[in-house]
Amino acid sequence: MFQRWNLYAQEETGKEKALLICLVFDTFCKAYATYSVKGQRGENLKGKSILLIAVSIGILMSLNLVLLANAQPYRMAYFENIKVIHTYPDGRTENFELVNDGTAKVYDNDNLLLYLIFYNENLMPSANLYTKIYIDNELQRTSDNLLTPGGRLAPGTYGWPTISSGPDNQRWKVELWWENNLEDAKEFNVWVVKLYVENWSPAPITVEKGTTAPSSWSITFNNGGNDVMENVSISVADPVDLQITPTSQNLDNVIAGGSGSTSFSVTALPLALTTGQRDVKFQITYYDFMGISHTETISAPVIVDRLSTSIALSLDPSSVGKDNSTAITAMLVDGNGSPVTNQEISFSVGTTSIGSENTDSSGKATQIFLANVDAGTFAINASFAGTVDYKPSSQTTNLTVEPFKTTLVLDIVPSSTVPGDTVTLKATLKDEKSIPLPNENVEFQINGTTIDSATTDSNGVASIQYKTSIAGTLDVKAVFAGETNYENSYAIDELVVEESIALKLGITVAAVVIAAAVAVLILARRRGMKIPPMERKEEGSPPPVTP
Repeated sequence: MFQRWNLYAQEETGKEKALLICLVFDTFCKAYATYSVKGQRGENLKGKSILLIAVSIGILMSLNLVLLANAQPYRMAYFENIKVIHTYPDGRTENFELVNDGTAKVYDNDNLLLYLIFYNENLMPSANLYTKIYIDNELQRTSDNLLTPGGRLAPGTYGWPTISSGPDNQRWKVELWWENNLEDAKEFNVWVVKLYVENWSPAPITVEKGTTAPSSWSITFNNGGNDVMENVSISVADPVDLQITPTSQNLDNVIAGGSGSTSFSVTALPLALTTGQRDVKFQITYYDFMGISHTETISAPVIVDRLSTSIALSLDPSSVGKDNSTAITAMLVDGNGSPVTNQEISFSVGTTSIGSENTDSSGKATQIFLANVDAGTFAINASFAGTVDYKPSSQTTNLTVEPFKTTLVLDIVPSSTVPGDTVTLKATLKDEKSIPLPNENVEFQINGTTIDSATTDSNGVASIQYKTSIAGTLDVKAVFAGETNYENSYAIDELVVEESIALKLGITVAAVVIAAAVAVLILARRRGMKIPPMERKEEGSPPPVTP
């Protein structure tokens, strides 16, 4: 025991501390011997010996020389070499020397061998040494005792095969122990690499079967590991009856936590494919830091849908008179622009069905519509209900149904009259087929002013009586304003109102007398006859005085 303590003392850097240790130990031994000698003197000597022992122990504890489990290494034995030997899946190995700290880079769940070499420097003649292994401060392994000769005659070795799971960055510690004495301790890092695809995100995609134009499909993902994915590639492992190009793409390297992305073109041929979801399988291949390839198989959904269709709708003519016909033609094509043959097209006017027809070899279906409806604008619809291969479609256009044309004939009886007389204004209203229109209102105007209105009878005749007041030529107009199914129309005529005969005769006689008088005067003057002037008799003047 003295040799062991003396060696401890020699390990100290100061001579004074070494001497003090020896003195304390010597005092402790004397006290113990005194207490053990036969013929003890009694309680007083015993008490003094115990006191000396206690003081010695206190001094030793103050000098950190008590044998505690957490004491600093004594360095009587030490690690000469620490290796982590990493065995690759292909059998290759890589050694990491870690006695002076450092980092061993290994891959997830690969075989590791922790290989320890240590020497017994001064524990003579030999000592049972053992090791402890910690990962992130948790004890993983305690080895059995290994009898190791002193004086570095032969090394002690210990190997611990294990595996580590990643991704992780671990702090390892190995300790070398003799009995309860920590002789040496070393720490180092083990970087456990694990690479894997994370956040696999194919874009949602729906592909119409039978479509010749491809759909673009983008895919992104992340490197969920803690090291670089090298030479990443994505290939199509199972296209599940779809056409996917290209079949493989290279993405180069993807750093830890980084993202990779690419896109593919997808078509679903032929038209006979069944609809629904298909799970396309991809293989993502990448290489780790050792050049070892890893492959993950991941699925991505593709929805296969029916082929779309569209209808081109036309009317010939697009505007018809009431009770006339128009040809409604619908042309059905698929998403590739190709005619879809032998498919039923349903036609309707507004919400009323007017029949259905099948498409011919050019994808056309024609329905004749007789416009026996009120005049106006109508929505013409053609629809395709769809099949297991084709999506439904429809199209709408407008048809204008024009009202019947009308004619109005105006008769004035008599057509010539004198003031104060009454005339009959008669209007006859007929449609474009010369059919009289009863129960329609006709308005009569004189010189632009409405004077009266009347309703047509069964013969389409409306008439009124008009009493003239002044002479002259009057503009007479009959107006039909029209209604839903009949266009408006009007008729114009003249009414001549002449002066009365008596008035005409009076004016004529006066004119003759005046003309005769003027002629006599002219003749008399030509013959030299003196015509005495006529004296104007002023009213109220006295008669002339005779001399």
